[in-house]
Amino acid sequence: GVTITIIDPCSTIVVTSADMTEDSAGTWSYSYQSSTTDILGPYEVEIVATETSPTLVSRKKIVGFILVQTE
Repeated sequence: GVTITIIDPCSTIVVTSADMTEDSAGTWSYSYQSSTTDILGPYEVEIVATETSPTLVSRKKIVGFILVQTE
């Protein structure tokens, strides 16, 4: 499976190892709904993919996004 962890600009974890969804094309996604109380700025995203067959394999990727206010 694939999980996602999202960390805000103050290093607070706002999503912890949530399961991502795989579509029929094999693309994984996760929908994060921001709120007006979320801190603006750069967020860190950790994505971990783990395969258990035939052996345990785990891959981790760290990416990011910037939450900005729009009108």
